[in-house]
Amino acid sequence: MDSSCLYGFRTLVDIKGLGIGESSDYVSFRAEQGQLKPIDRRAVKVHKAHCKAVKDLESKYHHTPDYEIGPFKSALLSFGPVAGKYEGTILGLGIGCFGELSAGLNDIYTFIARNRAASYVDRYDEKSPKEALGMFPSRIRRVWGNATVFAWSDLSLDRSRELVGLQSPAACTTRVGGDSDPNFENYDLFHAESPDTGNGAHAGSWRANRDVDVRR
Repeated sequence: MDSSCLYGFRTLVDIKGLGIGESSDYVSFRAEQGQLKPIDRRAVKVHKAHCKAVKDLESKYHHTPDYEIGPFKSALLSFGPVAGKYEGTILGLGIGCFGELSAGLNDIYTFIARNRAASYVDRYDEKSPKEALGMFPSRIRRVWGNATVFAWSDLSLDRSRELVGLQSPAACTTRVGGDSDPNFENYDLFHAESPDTGNGAHAGSWRANRDVDVRR
């Protein structure tokens, strides 16, 4: 066990985002509570996706049988515990479009907080280890929360600029010949004021399925 590593061993982390869409598992147009939130359901899929990718690569480039360990599988097994059922596990993390974080991020910010507290106690002696530890978790969560909101905002703006350009509903007027500008629909995907009144595909899907629990 290496105390300088998360969980005591080398860990490969893959962070995924989860937006509103037909396959996002959001039951309602809000952040959800419960034992397994949509963002956690997204996070648990990460390891399986990596395992499938490794299997496909082994088959495509090395023709490795399923019962043998090829170079890609060997690289995957270098992460996680050295033995046991969690050997080669990829830690999947998720960031939801409402700013919610998957449960796995709790382990990471606890690990960071403990290391920062240990460093603080080594340098200063006015606080106990417990008091020093209490200084950092809320700071880390606040910074991560702000970063999450800014990241989703930046992504939405980037997609708007790429797919729509510097358009506005007023600019997306009917063109000569009677054809409507296709950018109008794209604009609404990223600028609908409310899911109950927007004209975009996401807003329409939300209105049609807002009373349906997709997990049933």
